[in-house]
Amino acid sequence: MGQTASPNALHSSSALYAAAMSRDGAIDRRQFLKSAAVVAGAAATGVSVAGCSTTSAAPSPAKADIWQELARHLRGPLLRPGDPRFRALARPYNARYADVLPHGIAVCQANVDVSRCILWARSHHVPFAVRSGGHSYGGFSATSGLLISLKEMDSVNVDAASGTVRLEGGVQNRDLTGLLPTHGLMVPTGRCPTVGIGGFMLGGGFGFNSRYLGLGVDKLVSTTMVTADGRIVTADADTNSDLFWALRGGGGGNFGVNLDYTVATTPVGALSVYKLGWAWEQAPAAMTAFNQLMAGAPDRLSARIGLDVTGTTPPSNDRSALSMSALGQWFGTPGELEALLAPVFAAAPPAAKLIESLPYEKALEFFASNVPTGSFTEKSSYVGPSGFGASCVETAMSWVERWPGSANSSAVGFTLFAWGGAMNRPAATDTAFVHRDASWLAVVGSSWSKSDPQEVIDANLTYANDFHQALTPFVTDQAYQNFIDPSLPNWQTAYYGENLPRLIQAKLDWDPDNAFTFAQSVPVRA
Repeated sequence: MGQTASPNALHSSSALYAAAMSRDGAIDRRQFLKSAAVVAGAAATGVSVAGCSTTSAAPSPAKADIWQELARHLRGPLLRPGDPRFRALARPYNARYADVLPHGIAVCQANVDVSRCILWARSHHVPFAVRSGGHSYGGFSATSGLLISLKEMDSVNVDAASGTVRLEGGVQNRDLTGLLPTHGLMVPTGRCPTVGIGGFMLGGGFGFNSRYLGLGVDKLVSTTMVTADGRIVTADADTNSDLFWALRGGGGGNFGVNLDYTVATTPVGALSVYKLGWAWEQAPAAMTAFNQLMAGAPDRLSARIGLDVTGTTPPSNDRSALSMSALGQWFGTPGELEALLAPVFAAAPPAAKLIESLPYEKALEFFASNVPTGSFTEKSSYVGPSGFGASCVETAMSWVERWPGSANSSAVGFTLFAWGGAMNRPAATDTAFVHRDASWLAVVGSSWSKSDPQEVIDANLTYANDFHQALTPFVTDQAYQNFIDPSLPNWQTAYYGENLPRLIQAKLDWDPDNAFTFAQSVPVRA
């Protein structure tokens, strides 16, 4: 397997501890013995010392001495409640989990900061979570203990000679918009500007260039990770290859803290974008035509089609709020794109139509949108290789029409992302990302605002669950781990399928004490 780092052994040497917890290289013997005893006890009992849980009790704020201890060992600042920056950094992207606040935020500025945070949290039984962008749909990058923020570790370094780019763990999609296009290069990216590279890369992130380039995990060359015992290891095809396999689709926060990612780049070339809209009555014909088009489309064509709701009023009272949209790009000329889309236009002439050539940087800006926003839930499933039929469209439309309404419609409706192309070229077991034979990723969403009463929130949650259940006859039993769903009952097999046993083994090898744990983390045992 190419494994070289002895992952089962929780290292307890003075040298390793000193490297993690001492600024000047001196060994703090008392602190080391304290930490080693806790870690050894955990290894013996199989009980987690600390983890990413948002429910474990955090230490009392009165125990300020342990927080001061951590602050002394960090290069970056340790923010506590009341600090001017605290509230903004503590807030997760999904406002549904905004009431989960940490006792402290470590704004890491170097790899050693991350190691120190992990060892400190485990030593003092403090729950922790790691945040790259904070977009965890299930709120799993929030914690009541220590929030380990990678926000300021955000360098982007292009190596033109090797055709790669090295991205630190705090890089967000928007950090790539201005830099890579100046080199005429691209990597798989999503459309949401503030999504962190960590969650995106490790969970099988995709975007409008992924049918052409593959998923983020497919372009990953190597990554550096802090393990549960504070070591910094490298994983690639030759070094710790079992870990490298697991990280490519095993999801963020399961095995350690990934510090950086070296990703293969691709020259951009010509690029065209499209944005289309239809009246609600045209949706069945337009969706059917897109399904037929993408079944045989070239890899260079992408598509996102949606059944949309605008406004806050239930569509049953205002059908003018209902429409269908399509969005995508083509690595080629507008004339070629027009010809490719001609069968769709013939089946359902769009009410709104935009096709144009754009530089890559402008194309990224064209697609850029942080969606959904506010408080939301999203539930995903995959459509099998043969695509979807009229019954699926009819069912989806009927449920979109039933949305109960709220003060926030940012995530309302039904969305299909065209899969296939380079995303499906690897075998299901080549990486931990198992979803390699789908034709579409289907997403049901609903959202609400803090101004909505509890009965409206409950109605939206029930609506999303029932809508998702109604689609069961038309989709597979798999779900997309990057749209993590805390209410999904069969999440282990839905996210990981046949790769779950190997992921469990990787977890046992690299985090046997289950230090990196949350409600839907890869388990240590089946």
